[in-house]
Amino acid sequence: MEQEVHGVLFEDSGSEYLIAVFEDEEEARGYADEQDRAEFARTLEDYGDDPEAREPAREDCEAMYYVEPISRELADEAREELERGMAVRVE
Repeated sequence: MEQEVHGVLFEDSGSEYLIAVFEDEEEARGYADEQDRAEFARTLEDYGDDPEAREPAREDCEAMYYVEPISRELADEAREELERGMAVRVE
């Protein structure tokens, strides 16, 4: 049986995007959490630019990035784009 790989994904405008692939599920979850924290930091920076905006809460950016098992084939097909820092749209 082929070893499962784990993708870190997010959704935007109804489409799903793959941003990273890991062999280890815990590493994938750690990376997804790092991305959530980075998104929250960006959200806080943007908040400072708009005095009328509601102050963001950490919960607003939790689980934006999530981990799902993906096929080895998808991981291989996406490898080059991921290495260049590009998100890969998942059909």
